Amino acid sequence: MLIWMIKMLLEIGVMSIVFTDLILKIFALAGVSLLSYRYKFLDLSGILTALLVGGSILFMGGWNFFILLLIFLVVGSLLTKISHSKDNELIYFFNNGSVRGWRNVLANGFWPMYAAILYSLFPPTYRIYAALFFIGSLTSMVSDTVSTEVGLYFGGEPFLITNPRARVPRGYSGGITLEGLLGGFLSALVFSLISTNLFNIENFKLFLIFALSGFLGSVFDSILGATIQAKYKCVKCGSIVESRFHCGYETKLLKGFESLDNHTVNFISSLFGGVCVIVFGILFL
Repeated sequence: MLIWMIKMLLEIGVMSIVFTDLILKIFALAGVSLLSYRYKFLDLSGILTALLVGGSILFMGGWNFFILLLIFLVVGSLLTKISHSKDNELIYFFNNGSVRGWRNVLANGFWPMYAAILYSLFPPTYRIYAALFFIGSLTSMVSDTVSTEVGLYFGGEPFLITNPRARVPRGYSGGITLEGLLGGFLSALVFSLISTNLFNIENFKLFLIFALSGFLGSVFDSILGATIQAKYKCVKCGSIVESRFHCGYETKLLKGFESLDNHTVNFISSLFGGVCVIVFGILFL
């Protein structure tokens, strides 16, 4: 009888912990969504997509995964707000504002979400690979976002990453500044340090691999932006833009591929950062 009672109490305790954890996760998702809407980090479509991405990461990966995602969301959104406030007209001309929609969320969050799902499905022995891919893909997005926003706010006239002699307008995909590159590199280092501490990773080589992979993902994003991302010419004002419509008219494709816009490039570079971690891990660990 006593053993049965102890067993029942333990089961009740476990159920209580699971229920509390469930409530906390629901409140966390709801709180982040409300704050994102309140401070216009995301529009309605972005919030609904973020609930899908964030919920999958939180429930499949756990709190460590979600905390890293939250850091990316907060840092990226705040930096975007700050940099866009410096020159509102110019930044809106190229990047369509600082409020992010569902395509932006999915482009940045799909591969981290995919990694978290794999983490929940893999046996314990192989979960480390999903976690490494998650950190790599997210570090790439952090580095790219910080590099872009720091370059916009602190940088001078950007130059094309594939041709340093060619000067391009601020906000032009493929354009970089030394300040932006430095910001992207330092952010990759800091985010990698946070990641290794959250996941209790004591291998210094892994820390360097995270930072290098994230920074390379950011650079790869710029290379794609300069070479194959779609650029259009406005038929009315003659400006080079990244959208299919400008001044109320349909624009003309100038270079790149129509299917490769900024969101697609972010999607590819996020994958690149995650793959780099796995490849470097196989080669050097």
